[in-house]
This record gives sequence, structure tokens and C-alpha cells, in this order.
Amino acid sequence: MSNRLKQRGMARVAIITILLTLVASIMPINLRHASAMTSTSYKNAVVGKWKIDEVLTTKVNGTSMRNLFGSAYAYGNGMEISSDSSFSYYVAAGNGGDGTWKIKASNLYYEIIRYEDQTKEKGKIRISQGSDGQLRLIMSFYGEFNVYWKKVNHAKTTRPQKAVLKKATSNEKGKLKLTWKRDQKASGYQAMVATDKKFTKNKKISTIKNNKTTTKTFKKLQRKKTITLGSEPTKNQEKPQSTAHIAKSGRPKQDE
Repeated sequence: MSNRLKQRGMARVAIITILLTLVASIMPINLRHASAMTSTSYKNAVVGKWKIDEVLTTKVNGTSMRNLFGSAYAYGNGMEISSDSSFSYYVAAGNGGDGTWKIKASNLYYEIIRYEDQTKEKGKIRISQGSDGQLRLIMSFYGEFNVYWKKVNHAKTTRPQKAVLKKATSNEKGKLKLTWKRDQKASGYQAMVATDKKFTKNKKISTIKNNKTTTKTFKKLQRKKTITLGSEPTKNQEKPQSTAHIAKSGRPKQDE
């Protein structure tokens, strides 16, 4: 074999190697893991709420979600698969509906009544597993591109500690200053006053978003009334709030 032919052969091998490397780098789904699952495993795994994996979908299709669905994509997306075989999804405007689902092999088959025109829609969604070990639902739209869905995981949250109200002072007429102990795990606090212990009468609430702020002064409070005080730490919006009120009482300063 001549040197030129050897060089051509080496070049072909190099090109093939490069192509395989490129394919491997953009291949988002590892089908080998998913194929090992049973139908029962699939049924249990797909139940829940799903959202479009925008990062993966835009990467695979090489364009933005807006280019795929238009400006109506701003309306959002979602999919819910229930254990009672009910199924629903929506994407942008004009896509989605309510119906039922079933599993066959590694595919989810659904049948819905579309929201927009009340017509029937049947479809197949491939179930696969990403390189991150998480399942993906692969749904074809308009026969032109695929959309990748990922499950919405509800992370376990830790409730903040019960608020510790340290003191309530009144140095001016009709004013009451609350001071509480800082909670390192809270993202903020809610301070409140009312004229009854159930916090239903003449209630005032103030939301403090700074974790380091541990005082709040309420103004224009009713004089000659016993004020029930309360404070509670709050977490971020997706996390639960503590509902532990501190049952203490105080009085705003009276007229001389």
C-alpha cells in the first residue's frame, strides 16, 4: 500500500472518529438504561408533573423555544400524568388537552380531547433516560422537532424554627416595636399585631424580606387595647412557611 493510500485511510479513520465524537457529545439520551426497565417500572416512574427541559430541547434542535412555538410559548407548559390513568398537557397556545394514558414497552400512548377545538388527539411519547440518570419524555411536535420533558422534583424542605419574640416596647404614642430572635435558616419574617389571640381582629401584618432584620415598629395602633403580638420566619416562595405564632401581649403607649 502506498503512503498516499495509507494517509487517506488514516484520514478516513480520523474523520469517522471525529464524527463519532461529535455524535456522542450531542446525544442527550442514553437508551440503554431505559430499556432495562419493566412496564411496571415505567408506570411508576412517569406518574407526576413534568415541565419542558428547555436547555436540552434548545440544544438538540439548535434553536430557541420561541422559534419552535412562537411568541405564545410565553404562556408556559406543563404535563401531568396521574396513577388513575388521567393525562393532560399544554404547550404555548393551541397545544394540549385532557385524556388518558397507558404504557406499552418503553412508550407512553395518550389520547386527549384538545383544549382549543375539542377534537381528539392521539400520540406516542418515548421514555428514555438522560446521561444525568433522570428520565426524559420525548414528544414529537408537528412531525418537525422533538421536545424533551423532565420531571418536576419537589425537593424536601426544612421548616424554619419557631419564631422567638424577644420583647415589645412602646416609646411613642400608638406605636409598638417588636424585636425577635434571628433565624439563620429563614429568608425573611412576618411580624403581626392584632387585638385578639387568634389574629383576626384589627390585624396588621408586615413582611420583612431581609434575614438580618429583627425589629418592626407598628404605628397608629388602637390605644387602651391589649395587643397580641406575633412573628414567624418565612422561607423562599417554593418552600413552606412556619405558622407558629408567638402568644405575647403588650400595650402601645397611652396619652399622657
